[in-house]
Amino acid sequence: MKTHKMLDSEQLKRILQDIHPPTADFKLVLTQRKYKWRLGTYYPGSHTIYIHGGWGDDTMILHTALHEYAHHIHHTEGRRMEFHEKPHGPKFQLIFKALLLIACQKGYYGQRSRIFDSTRKTIDIPQTHNNPQNPQ
Repeated sequence: MKTHKMLDSEQLKRILQDIHPPTADFKLVLTQRKYKWRLGTYYPGSHTIYIHGGWGDDTMILHTALHEYAHHIHHTEGRRMEFHEKPHGPKFQLIFKALLLIACQKGYYGQRSRIFDSTRKTIDIPQTHNNPQNPQ
């Protein structure tokens, strides 16, 4: 029986950085916890993203990582929440949807995902966010 290697935190962070290079660094922690309602958390004070990957689904892990990364971008790139703004308000939704679109365009997310080949081995994950095919 073949098992596939799950994404690790460094691979996941490189994917997020390739999708949108951050203006402020962040820490990404991938745990194997299974929470009933929480798949990830962003802590703005420490710029730390926790992804609870105990469910074993790489698509869900990437979707959750993009969601939490949207919080990081919202908090660090001049789009700070105003007092009355909801954490998942219109500004956040715009950022999150843009990240999903870019992830799809780059082949990380969606039906034509390049993260896994037909044998479910990880492939084609950038080593840095300075991708020579996509100059900054």
